[in-house]
Amino acid sequence: SRNLDPEQEEPIRLFKGLKTSQPETGVLFYDELYVFVSRTRLTDITLYYQKISKETLQPVTDLVEVVTVQCVKGAWADFHFALSRNETKLLVASRIKLSWSKAQFNELFVFGNGLELVWKKRDSFEFRGVGPRDNHYIVDETGNVSVLSLIRNENIFSFLMAVKNIYTIYRYSHGGRDYQEVPITLNDRYIRGGRIAAGNDGSLYCAGLYSDL
Repeated sequence: SRNLDPEQEEPIRLFKGLKTSQPETGVLFYDELYVFVSRTRLTDITLYYQKISKETLQPVTDLVEVVTVQCVKGAWADFHFALSRNETKLLVASRIKLSWSKAQFNELFVFGNGLELVWKKRDSFEFRGVGPRDNHYIVDETGNVSVLSLIRNENIFSFLMAVKNIYTIYRYSHGGRDYQEVPITLNDRYIRGGRIAAGNDGSLYCAGLYSDL
C-alpha cells in the first residue's frame, strides 16, 4: 500500500502433527509466489517449496521436496537463494562446511519457469585456514552460477605480507559442467569488500573498495 501498511496478512503453517518446519525464504518467480521451508531430522535436512496463491495467500500445493541433504559428522547444510537480474533463473544452493576437517560440500540447483530444473551439481573441496565465508551467490539468465567468498582476511600481521587479503570466485558455467576458481587480490592493498554481478551475455563483473592500510 502507499504507506507500506500490509494489505493482506496470512500466517504460514509451519507444522503438521509433530513435524515442524523452519522458514527459509519466499520468492516471486515468473509471477508465481513460492515459499521455501526446511525440516531438520537427526541425520538429514530437507528443503521444500510450496506454491502460494497471490490473491488469498493460501497454499495451492502441498510441500514439494527440493533436496534432502545428509548431515556430515554432525553438521547440517545451510541454504542460499538467488534470482537472476531479470528473474528468469532461480538458484538454490546447499552448503556444509566442516571447519575441523577443512572440507566443504555443495549442492547447486538452477530452476527455470514453473520451477523446472535446468541443471544441478554436487561437489566438494578442501580449504585452508577458515575457508570460504561472507559468501555472495548469483545466477545469470543463462544459468551460470558464481559465488564470491572471502578466503583470507586481514589481521595484525597483514602489513608484513605481500598479499593482504584474498577473495575467490567459484564459477559454474555451461550447465554446471565447467568449473573455475578465480582468486581476487590487490597485492599490497586491502580489499574492503566486493560484489559480483552478471551481464546479459554470460559475462561477470566484480567491483569493490580498497585501501592502503
